[in-house]
Amino acid sequence: MPSILEKLYFGDIHMNSELPAKYPAYAEANEMKEINHEKLLATLNESERDHFEKFLEADGELKGIEHYNTFAYAFRLGALLMMEIFACNGQASGKS
Repeated sequence: MPSILEKLYFGDIHMNSELPAKYPAYAEANEMKEINHEKLLATLNESERDHFEKFLEADGELKGIEHYNTFAYAFRLGALLMMEIFACNGQASGKS
């Protein structure tokens, strides 16, 4: 069973589908990526296309793992900061 953190990261709890609407630069960059991807594929022979697609799949897997680990680290760090804030709430620091 996936953890709540995994569900949150993978969009099972909340999925931000407004990204392109909020950030027009994102939509533009994605469109440029798609156009150039198609142009590049058109220049490659079948063997080269297969290698390139396998490269993209592996790169996507790596980025997914990296993004999840970054997300989980940042989330946990934020939770630790909140715990510290709540633990110190109401305590006098002894400093003036």
